[in-house]
Amino acid sequence: MNEEQKITYKQRYTQAKQKGVSFWPDIIYKDLLMTFGIFLFLVGLAAFVGVPLDPKADPSDSNYIPRPEWYFLFLFEFLKYVPGKLEWVGTIVIPGIAVAALFLLPFYDKSPIRYWKKRKVGLSIMGVIVLAMIGLTVRAVATTPEQAEVTVANSIREQVILQQDLGMPPYGLAYGGPLSKAEIEAIVAFMRYTWDDRAELPAEAAIAAPPTWEEGMIPSYEIEISKIVMRNCVSCHRPGKENNNYLMQSYQEMLTTGDNADKNLIAGDLNSYLYQTIAGNAVLDANGEVLIHQMPLTKIMKEEYIKMFEAWILNGMPETAEEAEALSATPEPEP
Repeated sequence: MNEEQKITYKQRYTQAKQKGVSFWPDIIYKDLLMTFGIFLFLVGLAAFVGVPLDPKADPSDSNYIPRPEWYFLFLFEFLKYVPGKLEWVGTIVIPGIAVAALFLLPFYDKSPIRYWKKRKVGLSIMGVIVLAMIGLTVRAVATTPEQAEVTVANSIREQVILQQDLGMPPYGLAYGGPLSKAEIEAIVAFMRYTWDDRAELPAEAAIAAPPTWEEGMIPSYEIEISKIVMRNCVSCHRPGKENNNYLMQSYQEMLTTGDNADKNLIAGDLNSYLYQTIAGNAVLDANGEVLIHQMPLTKIMKEEYIKMFEAWILNGMPETAEEAEALSATPEPEP
C-alpha cells in the first residue's frame, strides 16, 4: 500500500466513524437485546418442545456405534490417520495450534486490505482447511455403519413392568406432565428389588424355599401357595406399605383384607383380582382406568406358580395339606 492509498483509507475511515453510531452503549444495547431474545427462545424450546432422549447406556450392547456430534466428525475421522502412539498430537497439539493461530491472528495480520481478491494467501490457506474439514466430515458419515434402531418405551409402565430392556421414556411438561403416583411407585419398586442389591426381602420371604408341585395335584396354602406369596408378594403386601390395604402374610389376610376384599380371591373364579394380576393382567375400573397393575410389578411370575395358583383357586383354595389331600383323594367305588 503506497502513501496515497493510506491517506485515502484514513479519510474514508474517519468519515465512517463520524457517520456511525458509538459502540457503547448503542451497539452493546442491540447485542444485549438480541442475546436475551435468543436466550428466551432456547428456554421456550427446552420447556415446551424438549429434546428426544436416547435409551440409557448399556455397556453390554456391542451393536452400539459411538460417534461424536457432527461438528466434531472431521476431527474423529482425522484421528484414523494418526498412529496410536501419536494420538495426543491429533487430539491436543494440532487443535491447540489451530486455536492459538486464530487467537493470534489480529496480532500478526495487520494489513488494512479487506478485499478478498487481494488476500489470496490467507484465503487459500483457509480454503484448504475448510475443504479438508468438509471432506473428513463427509467421509466419517459415509464410513459409519448403520446404527441399529433401539426401541424406546412409550410409558413408565411399559419400561418397568412389561419390557425392562427398553429405554426409559422421557418425562416432563413436554411429555404429558410429571409422573403420576402410580408411575413413581412402579419405578421405586423396580429399582428397589431389581437394580439395588442392597434391598432386602423380609426374613420370612428369604427363607421360604421354592415350592415343588406336579401338575394334576391340588396345592394348599400351607405347603405351596404360602411359599410363593412369601417370596413374591409380602415385600409389599404387609403393614406399612402402600398396597390397597391388601395384606398377604397369612391365609386369613389374603381372604379378608384389602380395598377389594370381596373380589381379591373368590373360590373357583379365575376372574379374582389376585389371579388376574399375577397372570400378568391389569385390573381395570368401570372407566377403563388401571385399578391394579400386574403383580409383581417388576416381572411376570413364573408360569409354574401361575398354574399352581390356578389349580388352588379352582379347587376351592384349601388352607391345609390335609384339606388338599382330601380333595385329591379319589372316592372308592361302592361294592
